[in-house]
Amino acid sequence: MCARIKAGKQPIEPKESSDPSAAPTAAESAEAGKERQAADQAAAAAVAKQALAAAITEYVADRQADTAQEDRWRTTMQRRMDQGFRELRKEIDEKLDKLQEQLVEKLKPNMIPSEALPDDSK
Repeated sequence: MCARIKAGKQPIEPKESSDPSAAPTAAESAEAGKERQAADQAAAAAVAKQALAAAITEYVADRQADTAQEDRWRTTMQRRMDQGFRELRKEIDEKLDKLQEQLVEKLKPNMIPSEALPDDSK
């Protein structure tokens, strides 16, 4: 038995409405259901958009760090390669100069002096 009845009180019964317009009609009820369904869909879409935005933000943040690191590495490697090419070019030029000097020294005794050459300017 209910505790209210034991205490000597009347049980609370739902009140019946005497106003027939207060009860929702089937059309109103269906419309309210559609509105609730639309609100639920909008809320679900908003949650999905927030989740997608968070995922994109995280992806971009991770890739930005990776891209920046790749750019730094690429720049560093380019500098090292340029420095290596400059050093190599300098060595090659020095060796070529040395070889040219050696060649000139070897050929010098066999060279005809420029005064002994015939004058072709006639």
